[in-house]
Amino acid sequence: MEMITQLKLPDNSGYGYQGYTNWSQYAIAENVNLTNGTFWSGVDTSGNVGASATSIAGYDGATYDHSLPYSIANNPFSQISSLFNGERHDYRYRHQSILNLHAGPWNNQPGFTVKNATFYVAGNHGDVNDKDFVLDKKGSGQGLGTEAIHIVGNADLDHVTAYLYGKSAFINNETFRGGKTNITNSNVYVKKDENTIFNLRTEFGPWQDSPYYAGDNPTDYRGWQLSTKFNANVDLTVDHQNNTMYAVKGFAGGLRVDSSGNSSFNGASNIGYSMLGWVPNKYNYINDTYTIATGQSFDTKHTSGVLDREGEANRKDYIPYVKNAKCS
Repeated sequence: MEMITQLKLPDNSGYGYQGYTNWSQYAIAENVNLTNGTFWSGVDTSGNVGASATSIAGYDGATYDHSLPYSIANNPFSQISSLFNGERHDYRYRHQSILNLHAGPWNNQPGFTVKNATFYVAGNHGDVNDKDFVLDKKGSGQGLGTEAIHIVGNADLDHVTAYLYGKSAFINNETFRGGKTNITNSNVYVKKDENTIFNLRTEFGPWQDSPYYAGDNPTDYRGWQLSTKFNANVDLTVDHQNNTMYAVKGFAGGLRVDSSGNSSFNGASNIGYSMLGWVPNKYNYINDTYTIATGQSFDTKHTSGVLDREGEANRKDYIPYVKNAKCS
């Protein structure tokens, strides 16, 4: 595996919201517990990318798991579960995000689950004019990247398989939210150049501990009183070049990354871990109760009784670390 200093990330900045699902800036699905199914965007399930794809985006065989409770009250981002009844749906345009998940300690929900699902993902390789239907980082223009799953809070993924066909990402995780992500028994296959498998990012600076990201509404998805945990048991096979397994960008207090599984890099100029940011050790300055600049106090032992102000159960959970996967 050759390590390089220049990091190439796909522009997968389009968050997407459920609604007009033929538009790329809207995710194909949001806030659902899914079992089974095949999803694709920018590439069809045979690996045909862009203009050569028989279907540029869609899903088939996905079912909504009603056994896992989640209240959609006051949640405008929830996809109607009746759409996931095993049928096939095709869309006219590439979607920048296939699946968006927003749940966590702010709304007293355990997070969403995805089981036994397969994703085919590709960005725009220049042969499709979708500039009128996608967003760049500033909300206008053309975003070239596509993400399979965008995680804002808590999520559990099991037996998930992803095929990346260039200018794409498997997971785009907002680490400043303090969420917990657990991925088990999963596989990622890189089929073309320039992909990011795990993009752990902050976008607008140190939001997690910032007094400017205050407010008493739990749906603000605040994370300063928490520590983000990202656990990925994923076997990765990279047969191409200019790819990044972990891209950690920005500020995330107490970020914990536990990567297991086998990673095989068979191409040149690939990056295993790129850490472009600062991860403080909150263990050194967090007591049972602490106060931020706005005067708000937070309990770190789940005894405050105020949902969006409770921290981690144990002080040691704020100690940041990165545990590496096996690379060859």
